[in-house]
Amino acid sequence: MSGRISRAQAASVVVSTIECAICGCTDKLLRCSRCKSVVYCNKEHQKLDWKRHRVHCRKSIDYEDHSSSCFSGGLSNLSHNIEEIERIQESTRKHQKTNLAKNRSNSTPNEFSIETTTTTTGKSKKSGWTSPILFEGSAEDTILGARAESLNPTLGPSDSEEIFTDNSHHQNGMKTFPEVSLSRDDDFLPPFLHRNRNNFEEFIIDDICRNVIRDMNKYGVCVVDDFLGADKCLTVLDEVLNMYSAGVFKDGQLVSNKAGAKDLKTIRGDQITWLDGKEKQCPNIGMLISQVDAIVMRANKMDDNGKMGNYNINGRTKAMVACYPGYGSHYVKHVDNPNRDGRCITAIYYLNKDWDIKKNGGLLRIFPEGWRDQVADIQPLFDRLLFFWSDRRNPHEVQPAYKTRYAITLWYFDAEERSQACRRYQREREVSKS
Repeated sequence: MSGRISRAQAASVVVSTIECAICGCTDKLLRCSRCKSVVYCNKEHQKLDWKRHRVHCRKSIDYEDHSSSCFSGGLSNLSHNIEEIERIQESTRKHQKTNLAKNRSNSTPNEFSIETTTTTTGKSKKSGWTSPILFEGSAEDTILGARAESLNPTLGPSDSEEIFTDNSHHQNGMKTFPEVSLSRDDDFLPPFLHRNRNNFEEFIIDDICRNVIRDMNKYGVCVVDDFLGADKCLTVLDEVLNMYSAGVFKDGQLVSNKAGAKDLKTIRGDQITWLDGKEKQCPNIGMLISQVDAIVMRANKMDDNGKMGNYNINGRTKAMVACYPGYGSHYVKHVDNPNRDGRCITAIYYLNKDWDIKKNGGLLRIFPEGWRDQVADIQPLFDRLLFFWSDRRNPHEVQPAYKTRYAITLWYFDAEERSQACRRYQREREVSKS
């Protein structure tokens, strides 16, 4: 009957104090998912207050239907999700009918570009929102304090009914450049962008692996378009929309804890949740994870695999599902793994249909090491999969998004670096306790 308070719901905290109706506690509150007007610090206090509160509780959701769903508080927005999916499906059908004509046209906006800068600092003077904090990535405590997930290219649903667990606070084991225009025609695509013109089951996975190996070796970046196919991508998007409606996303964190809440939103404006891919309510996200696992595992074991062969990849993080809610939300220039926490490869899958980069923003700009005066601009397009090295070789930024932007990210671990990082993290925790 309770759901975690989302950032949007908690906005009123700025002007007033929200506290448990029983004890007055203000930490880790749960909101009544039916009326959303009362909060509690735990379910026991909610039960204690139910006899009094139920008289006032707005019965907008049938109790039995609601209590059987793990998406607490999310059903009220389900109709909106259905409308959104139907809109996207209709758009997809139109896109499929006109795709051939579009591919023959050179006037279509670019989906990907390499840009050349006129400076050597790697900063855009026009990007005034960019923070000087360069090497802030995902919260190190989140990454080091979470158990590494085993790679599994054939994920199946687990027996657990629970979903959307937040492990970020649990230590359960081991966180204006002039453009170079490019045509949509394949002859003019960047060398590390590849289009899958068949369904995933029908093309040879070795071909994708060879593309990943070659491009990561040469550029440190690889893009695969039309990865799952439109229909499967829609099913993944549907599950993400349901999660977002459920209010389970929370503000993303940083490597260091030095920034205050106000500074945090200046540095990164995304909201996130973590999944292991085995939740019964998210089978299609699990399917996506298994497909990406299969590529990374095989590329890591293939002969003549270049820089991929420098790593022993036997685990990864959980999937981070991220939403930039528009209104100029962004993530300043940063490195995912600045401090050798074990992450070696970043894989990002985008879910944004009909994305107009000029109107919607949300561009991912990568500043690959050794590219001198060039950057890689990645549009967050529907059914696009991106790989790049997670360490200091690839500083990157998410430019302001003015439309809700969804992505799913996986980070793959090098076994040795991960082991060393976990030992170092454990020692630091022991020292801090003494």
